[in-house]
Parts: sequence; C-alpha cells; structure tokens
Amino acid sequence: MTTWKRGCELVLEKLERQALSLQGFVDNIQIRQPLRVPGTAVFLSKSIKVKDEPWLTGEERLKLLKIGEGFWQVVAHFGYQETPSMKEIFQDCARQGLKGRIPPPSSSPTSISSARTYRVWRAGVKSCSSG
Repeated sequence: MTTWKRGCELVLEKLERQALSLQGFVDNIQIRQPLRVPGTAVFLSKSIKVKDEPWLTGEERLKLLKIGEGFWQVVAHFGYQETPSMKEIFQDCARQGLKGRIPPPSSSPTSISSARTYRVWRAGVKSCSSG
C-alpha cells in the first residue's frame, strides 16, 4: 500500500507540473472568452490554511487576490480550533469588498466545484487521478 500511495503521489506531481497555471488559465479566458451564464462559479482547491493559532478573526482570515476580470483567488485561514465553514468564508469575502461578487450559495445561482484526488478502478488496473 505504501508503494501504491507513493506511486499516486508521483503521478499527481507530474500532472501538476504539466497543468496550466491558474494565471495562465485566466489569461486564456480573457483572450478566448467563453459563453458566460448568470450566477457565480466557485472552484474549491487546497486553499484553506490552518494556522498555529487557535482562533482567527477579521482580515487575518482571508487573503484576496484579483487575478483577472471577474476572477478572484481567495485563500482562507482558520485557527486549529476552528472548523472551516463556506458560509463564514462567503461572509468574510463580503466584508472585504467582494459583496455582490461572491454571494452566499442560497441567494443566487452558484455552482461550486472542488479539486480532489480520486482513484479510478478499471478491470484489474489501478490508477489515480486528480480532478
């Protein structure tokens, strides 16, 4: 199992090296604009950081970075005693000026997707993927 886990890590590291960067993706979207639909899309990644402090408040909780027209990167920080909450992250975004740009999911059409690692099992072949 250790060999399997390490193999998956190596495959995912290679995929990450070959992947288009977030900024590259946004730049490409600005040039080749896709059809946009009303609402907000939120793509979750490994953007929640746990700090060595038990509790965080206010502006120390979020790092906001505008990476393109209509695109923001949000990195959320939580203390080790806290439970990360999407509702709190949306509220903190609104307090820091993204109000109306990142609405709570219940108030408007919002699509939320997450980056995750998963395993694909096929006819005796084991593989791992990042999605």
